[in-house]
Amino acid sequence: MINTLVAEPDPPVAAGPFRAQLRFLINAGSVSAGVIAELADLRHDQLRPLLGRGSGADLIPAAVGRRLLSVTAAEVRSVRYELVPAEPVRQGLDRLLAAGWDLDRLTRYLRMRRPALRLLLDGRSLACSRLTQLRVLAALRTLPRRAVPPAVRSLRPVA
Repeated sequence: MINTLVAEPDPPVAAGPFRAQLRFLINAGSVSAGVIAELADLRHDQLRPLLGRGSGADLIPAAVGRRLLSVTAAEVRSVRYELVPAEPVRQGLDRLLAAGWDLDRLTRYLRMRRPALRLLLDGRSLACSRLTQLRVLAALRTLPRRAVPPAVRSLRPVA
């Protein structure tokens, strides 16, 4: 007789160490929690308890903790220098503009100078940093789900 057990979900884990990990990653790369969420493939609201916002729970799902630990400081720092194709990012920027974001808001959120943003929007840039891609993705997550173009979600760094 074969004994099959139904896997039980992992019990929640203490949030403290993961809160420290999130803050470490944010500081290591001078990035937002949204960028870390994108790197860890987590929803932004899953990090809210670790930021002291929302419920401020002392426990988080173990899967969230594992995802957060999978991101290294070196990876966070490297996104500034990795290049990705600009076209899908441009599509995301167009979607943000169509949703009511203006150039001032985009330059502040993306931490880009307006001339660099114009080059990207006008199609005169063939590539952009992965950090810009992640920031655009984080901004798109604030829009309804259908707003995130699949091409933007599936980008990988250019070698």
